[in-house]
Amino acid sequence: MKRNGIVMSIVGLLATACSSSTSFTDGNSPAGDYTHCGAVTATCNAFYSGTRTACTQAARDQCSTFEPTYSEAFRSATVSCARTFSPCIQDFHDCARKETVRATPTLAQAKVKADFCKACPDPVDASVAGTCSTFFTVEVPDGGGRGAYGAGSLVLFVNDVIAEEIGRTCVSAASCGFAFLMCATAIRQDRTTPDACRK
Repeated sequence: MKRNGIVMSIVGLLATACSSSTSFTDGNSPAGDYTHCGAVTATCNAFYSGTRTACTQAARDQCSTFEPTYSEAFRSATVSCARTFSPCIQDFHDCARKETVRATPTLAQAKVKADFCKACPDPVDASVAGTCSTFFTVEVPDGGGRGAYGAGSLVLFVNDVIAEEIGRTCVSAASCGFAFLMCATAIRQDRTTPDACRK
């Protein structure tokens, strides 16, 4: 089956996802901090390792502010996966992504897909995977790394308020693929990341 879904980096979706209120130099680990922010900002996370930047510092310092912008499914997944893959290893990050997309979409998230599918129905040719049927799809390849994403997969990672905003702003017949993704990504970034990371 041919795919015309959106392909993007899983790492990019979650790299700026959240942060921790602990200091950058101390860091923390899922082994000792079974919280959402403790897990996603563990010292094994490549986004937070290496030279400190204004973005990584702001992301850690402002975790408590931005944590509620993420869906309950994503926040629960990070804690669950931190417990499973402690000490933190690459499998933790893949686990968090997989667990999030396995959760049942909220009513608000499901409505975004329903509205999108009305504006952007799948093609008649059944051999082509349309953007409607693959809307929430996230395929993580064996071994982790880059995956294939549906146009609306990031909706699963944000709270209902942001999901509703994405639905109101981004769904139209003129934005059935990449245009929708770009619109949704801009809203997600604006609502879920510190100013220092919005570039």
